[in-house]
Amino acid sequence: MTKLRLCLVSCCVLLCTLTFAQIQNGQFTGVVLDPSGAAIAGAKVTATSRATGYSQTATSNSAGQYTLRELPPGTYDLRVTASSFRDFSDKGVVITAGAISRVDARMLVGQAKEIVEVSGEATVVQTDDPKLYNTVSSTEIDNTVLNGRNVYDLMSIAPGAVNVGGTDFEIGHNTVVNGVREDFNGFLINGVSNKGLSGGEVNTPIQDTVQEFQQLDLNMSGK
Repeated sequence: MTKLRLCLVSCCVLLCTLTFAQIQNGQFTGVVLDPSGAAIAGAKVTATSRATGYSQTATSNSAGQYTLRELPPGTYDLRVTASSFRDFSDKGVVITAGAISRVDARMLVGQAKEIVEVSGEATVVQTDDPKLYNTVSSTEIDNTVLNGRNVYDLMSIAPGAVNVGGTDFEIGHNTVVNGVREDFNGFLINGVSNKGLSGGEVNTPIQDTVQEFQQLDLNMSGK
């Protein structure tokens, strides 16, 4: 069964012109370096989804930088190849909706048939994107008790979120985030707007169909 990816956007009006595809998908970025720390140009970086087998390849530029864009959230295996260097492999790297995961590759001199392998390593501190967001995985969704099984109640567990039910009668799922008005909240399903003209969500997905819930508190990337 195909599961949905939900995104809640809590931001001011000036920041509501978002690129929905970027919220739905994620990307990998990083640099490819030799043992001395010098950039390797022309290295091929391939990310392969463990769930679907989908793969995408990028080539590092003169500064050794690469970017793999618009990748569906999930777990990926990354492989880096370059002439005169051992292959580099980073397995089990997770990417979430709207996130940029940084994976740098330090290549060692050797034959291509030799592989330097690490497991699930990506930069923990996000330095490539100033967006502030909170992601709830499918496991957490399944294990969280929600009154009425309404997945949008998950927005109340994020830092800065306050339930204003009974005190604020705007439409926006009874939650104010970081002091922003309730009806400024936006709702997306698989990157497509789910916000009605009145300010609230149009449809509420069944909890069991949701793969991932992400709350985006601030979008300043401009990407």
